[in-house]
Amino acid sequence: MPHDLQSVLKQSFGHISFRPGQERVIESLLAGRSALALFPTGAGKSLCYQLPSLLLDGLTVVISRLRHRRRRSCADLVLRPNLAYRVTPCADKDRLGLLTSLLQSRQKERQAFLKKLLRCGKRGTKWTTIDPETAAADMAEPRDRIVKALDWLADSGSIELKPSGSRQRYRLTGGVNPDAAAPPDLDALTRSMQELFAMREARDLKRLQSLLDFAADRSCLTHRLLRYFGEGAGLQASDEGQNRCGRCTSCETTERGSPESSSGATREIPPSTARKITTAQAAAIEALVAEDRPSLRTPRQLARFLCGLTSPATSRERLGHHAAFGLLASVSFATVLAHAESLVGGA
Repeated sequence: MPHDLQSVLKQSFGHISFRPGQERVIESLLAGRSALALFPTGAGKSLCYQLPSLLLDGLTVVISRLRHRRRRSCADLVLRPNLAYRVTPCADKDRLGLLTSLLQSRQKERQAFLKKLLRCGKRGTKWTTIDPETAAADMAEPRDRIVKALDWLADSGSIELKPSGSRQRYRLTGGVNPDAAAPPDLDALTRSMQELFAMREARDLKRLQSLLDFAADRSCLTHRLLRYFGEGAGLQASDEGQNRCGRCTSCETTERGSPESSSGATREIPPSTARKITTAQAAAIEALVAEDRPSLRTPRQLARFLCGLTSPATSRERLGHHAAFGLLASVSFATVLAHAESLVGGA
């Protein structure tokens, strides 16, 4: 049975459109298929199971092994102005009436809170500036609730948020500290930081590769996850169909008798479309290099900037609004880095 996902998204969550990838995951779940969603922080992973839970019959159970995330989710329910966190035992027939009365009682309180928050702002010609710390102190409210309220207003399309006045904070170390025994070895510190970033990059690549291996595996994906999280004691891998959940993509493929369902083969993952740097983009990059910006003098600095990644150095030069910032956001970082290395010398 088809569902009007856009209507549910707007009526239940206050959003007018899906973020990239959300709708595809939701459609897969509603069709009864397994889905592996890899989203960055803040990209809307929760909506991928919250919206289907409203449309599917029965109870939706969300399992998370991250204790801090469960605690933060409960805290979010308290801090968001449009949600109330409460555990109230009731029969199914009484649930709708209880929720309706609860929402009606919260409506006036929410409106009063938002009006008070907006009055804390400093009105300008086009923008109203709100300092979360100042507003929290004036309203005697937690700063997190102020931020959550502003984010909710922005997500619902009621306001447009634009950060301003942000500043980088630094801690003085070594020779600039009068209590230090000796000045710091800046060369050694630089090498240490480079090694740290290289290790972090290698670790992240390893994690991404493990996800790709999981997606390509034709054994039972449910049991593989159980073994990964230490819950698969006694489970044995089998080619005869034993120890299979019967619900994941691999199990369904095996049940259909697909010729590619043997556990010895790997599932082919469609590659992303390889995008090349156009002639116009190459000319714009050469013009950027000719500007000789101090923050863009190494290939990696230039590649990060062209892919839309900021740094303290580019922020100090106020290059966020430069025409070339994020110019190659749709091109793979490896391709951009190789092109930057052909134009800029250094590490």
